[in-house]
Amino acid sequence: MKRKLANLDDVIGKLRGFLPQYLSEFEIDISKNFSCINPKHEDGNPSMSCAQNPENAFCFSCGCTMDIFQAAHWLEDKPISGAGFIEENIAYLAEKFGIDIELEEMTEDELYRYRTYRAYDDAAKLIANRKFGTYTKINKEVKARKWDRNVNGIGTVNYKDFRNTLKSMGYEASFQDEIDLGRPDIFNEDNMIFTICDEWGRPVGFAARNLAYDGTNGSKYTNQKTTGLRCNIYQKGKRLYELHTALKYTPPLYVFEGYTDVLTAQNAGLFNSVAIGGTAFTQQHIETLQRVNASHVIIVLDGDEAGHNKTAELLDKFFCGLRDIQIEVINLPDGMDPDEFIRERGLEEFLNLKRWSAFEWRLNLYPDNADEEAVCKIMIPLIVNESSHITQDKLCGLLSQFTGVEKRTICAELERLQSEKEQAKHRERDIVIAQGFSEIKRNPTDTKSLLYELITKVEEVEDKYDENTFSLESTISWIEGQKTYEESLDGEFAGFKLSPLGLGGLGEHLNGNWREDVFMCFGGSANSGKTSLCVQLCYEIASNPDNEACVIYHTIDDSKDQILPRLVCQAYGNFDLSMNQVRNPNYYKRFTEYGDAIAQRRQIGYQEVLNLIKDGRIVLKDNQDGASFSFGESLVKYYQKKYPERQVVYILDNLHKTPDYQNLEMRARFKALSNRMKATATRLHIPVISTVEYTKLDPGTIPHNNNIAETRAIIYDSNFIGHLYNDLHERGGMASCVHEYNGEQQPRIRLGIGKNKITEFKGRIFLDFYPASGIFRQVSTEIAEQELADRWREQETSQRKSSKTQQYSTGYQ
Repeated sequence: MKRKLANLDDVIGKLRGFLPQYLSEFEIDISKNFSCINPKHEDGNPSMSCAQNPENAFCFSCGCTMDIFQAAHWLEDKPISGAGFIEENIAYLAEKFGIDIELEEMTEDELYRYRTYRAYDDAAKLIANRKFGTYTKINKEVKARKWDRNVNGIGTVNYKDFRNTLKSMGYEASFQDEIDLGRPDIFNEDNMIFTICDEWGRPVGFAARNLAYDGTNGSKYTNQKTTGLRCNIYQKGKRLYELHTALKYTPPLYVFEGYTDVLTAQNAGLFNSVAIGGTAFTQQHIETLQRVNASHVIIVLDGDEAGHNKTAELLDKFFCGLRDIQIEVINLPDGMDPDEFIRERGLEEFLNLKRWSAFEWRLNLYPDNADEEAVCKIMIPLIVNESSHITQDKLCGLLSQFTGVEKRTICAELERLQSEKEQAKHRERDIVIAQGFSEIKRNPTDTKSLLYELITKVEEVEDKYDENTFSLESTISWIEGQKTYEESLDGEFAGFKLSPLGLGGLGEHLNGNWREDVFMCFGGSANSGKTSLCVQLCYEIASNPDNEACVIYHTIDDSKDQILPRLVCQAYGNFDLSMNQVRNPNYYKRFTEYGDAIAQRRQIGYQEVLNLIKDGRIVLKDNQDGASFSFGESLVKYYQKKYPERQVVYILDNLHKTPDYQNLEMRARFKALSNRMKATATRLHIPVISTVEYTKLDPGTIPHNNNIAETRAIIYDSNFIGHLYNDLHERGGMASCVHEYNGEQQPRIRLGIGKNKITEFKGRIFLDFYPASGIFRQVSTEIAEQELADRWREQETSQRKSSKTQQYSTGYQ
């Protein structure tokens, strides 16, 4: 059985520290060098040591690196890859050292993700193995840079040997290519390869420096951008090279530009250093620094003009106004970079260089005749970075002397920046809370919904007064980031991918970003299939791994046991299984010859649904769990925290039956609910998809936006409105929009697009509906329109022949 640990990262992190204790159980003395335990290495002269890092042992002879899991593999033959690694290696060690674990069944996606991590770990070990690959060029480079011969984290490989060795370890060539390890431009003997790890020390990417570079033979540096569409563990925009090492040492944290800057600093004894590497600095880097509590950062970029400009950009766009991070800058002389300076002048002289406050360094870049207003706009937010009021007062004085603006004016602006947002936030929050409790006092029967709403409103106030809310620079940064993001898109479909057989006809007209910040509605009269459509939408989004989604289906109209058979039929994916057969399989087993076949189909469908629910791809809730939209909102927040890497989708069936805002009259109630659903979609960055009810319609009426019951607010708030029309249900034998299945007429649903702010498409599409299974199938609009026109002509001809004069208005012509 494939298994996963619910608390996998936590368990792995804790176990790594037990390597010395584990080795001592085998009478290995780690207080000195010990014989390498790699079975392929006959180590007559003890060459392995844990002295530099108790979480990893390193062999100075064969070049292998060993953590506790590799040690268990070599010493006790525990699996080092595959699902057995979880149950027989991690779980075994966790029990040995008293660490609590939670085992669950591992899905294919999770196994793929785990396998990707292991492949990168194995690739990193091959790169670091000095017996693997020809080190002639690297050794020359290491000597020139005055590094120790066994400097950590770099290596080289022969591409063919590297690829074949990974194959022998169980990583087929197609898998290597999928996860971006099939890169001859990175993995070759002309390159010095750098291993990039996450903050926990797991290899997630590689970069290479071309040691044969002469200015005409390609790029000097080659960097990975991703580890594949299916599982991108790299996430390049938030990685800082060697952060996992730096976190083990005392602050401050030195931020360099290049990989070699860090390696030279480490070689000299400065381990609390990281590099931005071959990427632009991003807001994600700031979030990484905040997440690891890096409270003191020293920026040391190259000493040339480009380095100065980049440092200024970091201060202006990312570090200004961050009161939780103290920023300093070191100026390197003569256009040198940190690598050159430390090699040529030594670490001691580097540490003795003046450390400028961010404010002082930035102010020195301005010429004497700089525009005073522009200078103050940039510099005052940097004074906010200083936690000391004494230092702030001093910096206000310096800025006054430089610009000629009165010190009291600068101090007033500083005070405004520091207090205005906080005071406004507290004032607005107090008003919201007072109004909320007043509302609860007036309507105690609706306390739960009102409390949920109050919590939401308080969170909205907190978000509104975020650090960067009023910053022009943050807006500029956001625009630049959005531009870069849009340019990085590979042209793939932007929305959720839907089944080409099923709702692909709808999906192809939604080739815009409806993965977040959208409120979508589907309306339909009774028996139009709107619930079946939403169930199929839920299944198609959740079951496609490319969507990487968690879909919450919250039904108010029906119970879970009414929705489940629809999901099972969707999962089986064929009309040979009906909802009645799912609900009552024993009847068919007793009274029909197809009972065993039906039971088998039912088992297949159920197993697929169980897999999706166990994996958290589908969350099914009904009004017994909670009937309010407030409850649905709390579900979204819970699963966003549980699955931070997935896009949460919330489907509500039916908006008009939620009990929220019972104290309001009907129209005001649904206006408030519509406003809130739209606000939730944009605040939580999710798609909110709901069915809606209509006012009473005459038979055969094609619905439009104005037919939505109770309120026009939904028309205004929504990004998309679709109207389902079932001509067979509305007009029976006179229906012209139908299809045939097994000799019987079945509904062909007309889906009219009443509003679409996702793409420009407005019009109608057609879906063949199989009510017994609750399944829709795509049908060409051109074919559907032609068949509709043919049936209409046939009906007209038949009417003339029978001399009937009754006219039927179908709304199709």
